Amino acid sequence: MQSTREIGKISKILGWAYGLNRSSELTDCANTDRNEDDLWGEFIRRMNDSSFDDVKALLVGFSELDLHRMRTHLRSIGVNLIASTPSLRCSEASSPVENIFTHVLINFDAFEDTEAGVETLLTLRGKNTNAVTILCSKVVSSDDFDSSRILICDATLKMPLTDKRLRNGFIAANANNREWRHLLTEG
Repeated sequence: MQSTREIGKISKILGWAYGLNRSSELTDCANTDRNEDDLWGEFIRRMNDSSFDDVKALLVGFSELDLHRMRTHLRSIGVNLIASTPSLRCSEASSPVENIFTHVLINFDAFEDTEAGVETLLTLRGKNTNAVTILCSKVVSSDDFDSSRILICDATLKMPLTDKRLRNGFIAANANNREWRHLLTEG
């Protein structure tokens, strides 16, 4: 059994992750009568209820086969607007990508080497702080939903994807992007 303090901490984290920013919502979320199972149940319910119909996704550097798979997965989680480019030069665009797209999914394996990929992502991130950036790769060991790569992306997904992992990646990336923007405004 979790202590009241631990439950309050978990619920505030979940509230932050879902963008609950009004104090009354956080207070309701941190109700001490709720146990850990209730909190995780609420978390899973909100994950399943997450809607991505307002997402405008740009797929960068994917092969035709991977593009087909990615579009299928994106549509199955509710993403309606999907565009793609084989070019890895999206960071060099004259106007920011975020003026059109809310999310950018980048095939990291398409870069000639890791250094070129990191440099491109750093540039892209610097010009597009509001665009949620998701790195996709077949060579990473697993999905990474924490903020350890926050300088270059909001989440990392191991390809091939499943609908559930893509949905979870979007949820984590959205939360990490809020953290990224908050860090930028503080510093």
